[in-house]
Amino acid sequence: MHFFLSHVYRAVRGAGSPAPLRPGHAAGPRLAALLTIACCTVAACGGADVSATGDGGGGSAGAGAAPGHGAELISFDAGETILISPGAERSVGLRVEPPGAYKLRLTLNGDALDAALSTTDLTTQDDGRAEIRLTAATMPTEFALRASIGSSTSAELKVVISSAGLTTVEVSPQYAGKRAVTEWTASARPGSTCDEVGSSFDDPSELSATVPYGELPTIGNVPVGPVLAVTVRAGRFAVGCTEVTGLTPDESHVVSVAVSDRPLRLDNTELNIELGLDSDKEGWPSITQSAVTAALKPLEAGDAGTLLDAMAGGINAPADFTGVRQQSNWDAAATAHFSAQGAQSIRAIAQDWMVRGLSTMTGPAVIRGTLSSTGLSVGKATLQLDAVGTASSSEAGFPGTTLVNWTAQPDDTVHLGGAMFWLPSRFVAAAARTAAVQDYPGAQTVPDALAEAISCSTLGASLSGSTAPAIAGCDHECVAELCSAALRSLWTAAANASLQAPALLEVTAAGDAAVSEDATPVGFTGTWVGALASDAESLSVGGIANASTEMPGSAEQAD
Repeated sequence: MHFFLSHVYRAVRGAGSPAPLRPGHAAGPRLAALLTIACCTVAACGGADVSATGDGGGGSAGAGAAPGHGAELISFDAGETILISPGAERSVGLRVEPPGAYKLRLTLNGDALDAALSTTDLTTQDDGRAEIRLTAATMPTEFALRASIGSSTSAELKVVISSAGLTTVEVSPQYAGKRAVTEWTASARPGSTCDEVGSSFDDPSELSATVPYGELPTIGNVPVGPVLAVTVRAGRFAVGCTEVTGLTPDESHVVSVAVSDRPLRLDNTELNIELGLDSDKEGWPSITQSAVTAALKPLEAGDAGTLLDAMAGGINAPADFTGVRQQSNWDAAATAHFSAQGAQSIRAIAQDWMVRGLSTMTGPAVIRGTLSSTGLSVGKATLQLDAVGTASSSEAGFPGTTLVNWTAQPDDTVHLGGAMFWLPSRFVAAAARTAAVQDYPGAQTVPDALAEAISCSTLGASLSGSTAPAIAGCDHECVAELCSAALRSLWTAAANASLQAPALLEVTAAGDAAVSEDATPVGFTGTWVGALASDAESLSVGGIANASTEMPGSAEQAD
């Protein structure tokens, strides 16, 4: 300090006058001005940075303290605002996260007047905590206590000095929404306006109260001098604010606050969704009949010829198969086999299974999947269908994932909509499996059940035992396997019949959302409609639509 002031003095006297400063030395006006600047520079005086008046309660900067590397957050114990009477002293605690020893800089910014801090530089304890003493200004005012670590991490505490007295505020929330409110939290923020509060309703306040729904929050020790922002919230999904002035001390004041819902947050959607299929819907019989007709087309020819053609396609030497077929008159032998078995035609069996199985593919919650926000685009989500009845979405002809619109209305009605291609022939083929395995419990698939229904093993023995030369290397078991493979091929063709003209399904759904504490939808209940457009006609399907964060069936499992 002495070295610095000496150089200031030499600047006034001239470089050739190195005389040191002496107590009582008379200085000219220019020296006095420079000394004033020097003092302010060294002591950091000024309205925006008030220096300490004594030793700090939280310790001074130590050589072992971290300069601030790794500090992420500074928070004051009192929240965002404190109230002090003029001239009073108050202890102010704060915490730095993550815990550790950090060098802190403290300043009083704004109209601090003669307010003072016990220290402006201190080091936090190893747990990140520190405490200082604040002496209030002797006149009513408002200012901010700022704590900073380096230039990147800081926090401010609003300080209100008031001598006008204290009062009690009873807050009356006025809420007309339909979200489920369980409790109210009200806060009084002296010296703040609603515009200044902005979106910080969730920040803690020293003057606050939380009560169950149906009671009125009551806040005591509220200063009557400054303008007062009174806020109230339900969770983080409904908020309100009003400004109050003219309060009188030592009385209770009822303040009404209009509360409105925050917009639904759709950016974090993760819902399990269930869609019902209503078999009574007007267009459903026509849709399923068209699908059955399309799926049966590959099976329209006579059983013997259709099956033998498919068997020839499954062998490495189809010419050999065709030669044996002609020489041995396998068509007649196969026809005789079907007649002797007394079985229905392949087409008739498949049609019966399709029609019977469709009843298991309708009803509530038959289509199941998940609805997830994309995180990339506002108003968009992905609808992933996992299962339809007992089949996977692919087996039932639906795509796995579809990009949909996902929006909400102010009344908490949510909407989703999108388009997907659908293969109805796969849907009826998947339906047939339920009836097929019911008739033939040992079968796992429809072709397995068909092989039992027409007895491929008996057919193999019948064909391979004819008098004509057999196919080289293919005995009766091999011929029976050709029969089973042919049925698998025919059934694949039946299931994929709609690939020639896939239907476009325009899906829309709407429902009333259930809302979480942070205004995120945790479910909805409503209806959905699928407008179906194909080359032949335009019809619609639909049913109920439900979604929740619970896994499907979790309620039943819990019971």
